[in-house]
Amino acid sequence: MCSPNFTVQGKIYPYVKNASVFDCPSADACPITGDDPQRNIAHGGCGGWTWPREFLGKSVDIGYNGLMGGVWLYRILRREGRNVSPNVGEVIIIRMSDMPTPSETVVFGDALRPIACGGSRMVFTNNCAPWCTPGGRTEKNTRHTGGSNYVFADGHAKWMNYKQMGNECGRHFYPYRDHDNISVWAVLGPPED
Repeated sequence: MCSPNFTVQGKIYPYVKNASVFDCPSADACPITGDDPQRNIAHGGCGGWTWPREFLGKSVDIGYNGLMGGVWLYRILRREGRNVSPNVGEVIIIRMSDMPTPSETVVFGDALRPIACGGSRMVFTNNCAPWCTPGGRTEKNTRHTGGSNYVFADGHAKWMNYKQMGNECGRHFYPYRDHDNISVWAVLGPPED
């Protein structure tokens, strides 16, 4: 089992000091129910991760943009031919000063798991994962009346309509602004409604 600080939410928990900020009241799809008091951890939820024990009974429904840091970012940047040097354990983190537009770059958003442009988890947050069927890609499967809430790198939060986010996901998810033309619909096909 991984350290409870393996997840991004677990890493920042000591600063946030409130596990409820990662638990959207509109979604309880993957509650964390496993308790290990001897090791002071909880486990479960979508993906079966290990969490700080304060997450017990919560449902982590706020996903992290994997392109902001971690092994996913490292692999993507290497595949694109960028000269990147990983930190410990192939982890690189993008600093706000490296982003041309932190006010347009998503860090967290409504989703059951990590989120990225091109995946359906960040648009159809109440129903879909990457295997979402075309019939599931409808407005009723968004979490908040046709959209989702997002937290941006500069700290502000904003609700965005799912069609707008789908159209502009490259602009909002790639922190270097070099994939602005990517759309979720190019990968998934257009929404059903």
